[in-house]
Amino acid sequence: AAPIPFDEVKDKVAASWTAAEMVRLKTARAEAVVADVAAGKELGAQGLLVTRSGAVARTGFVEGVPPSLTTTAFATEPGKAATVVSGDQVYVVEVAQVIPADPANPDVMRMHDTLAVRLGQAIGDDLIDLFARAAEAEAGLTLDSTAISAVQAQIQ
Repeated sequence: AAPIPFDEVKDKVAASWTAAEMVRLKTARAEAVVADVAAGKELGAQGLLVTRSGAVARTGFVEGVPPSLTTTAFATEPGKAATVVSGDQVYVVEVAQVIPADPANPDVMRMHDTLAVRLGQAIGDDLIDLFARAAEAEAGLTLDSTAISAVQAQIQ
């Protein structure tokens, strides 16, 4: 196939380059803001639009921002800032504080209980599997998975 003539695609090429360059410049500016915050400057004094959010749960949602911003916020230490790039948008997130989970909270207790049950089941399954493999190895048994699959297919 012949290449598309440049005159037919130059507007798309220019638009694509412009968009990529804008993201690059915004990212560079955001990284400079992160460095300034690390040096003690206020985020609000950087000449940017600042939106503050109240406490956000780890599984929470903040309207108008990508989920990666919340993930990045939880990976960032309090008092520090980080850059998040999502499509053509670039964000700077600064974490004010981390509020520890309340172990007496019913939601936290329910999550703890669910995770404990799942972890117990996973460990139990792993132990059974390890025991079965050790017993097979000690007895000198080998299983032909192809033959087992063939028999199962005939039964069904």
